[in-house]
Amino acid sequence: MIDDLTEVTHLETGELRLQRERVSLADWLPQFLRQNQAVLAIQRMRLELPPDLPPVAADPFRLERILLNLLDNAQKYSPPDTPIHIRAHRQ
Repeated sequence: MIDDLTEVTHLETGELRLQRERVSLADWLPQFLRQNQAVLAIQRMRLELPPDLPPVAADPFRLERILLNLLDNAQKYSPPDTPIHIRAHRQ
């Protein structure tokens, strides 16, 4: 939590530097789920990605922290027997 507050402070002051890379979500998301199966109920996760999804410019470390937080909250605050959908689309 302290790390999160420190990051927010750095973000607000413009001191946070993102390490952007080209990330293929179609490759990155399944790997992310496998690497985090100790904390995520991956059997509930449903990836829904279009085949033509282009790479995104993202900081993989920050992307992982954000997604881990969102999915952890989704599994905590939803009924245990319901799927959790992870969708991406081109906009």
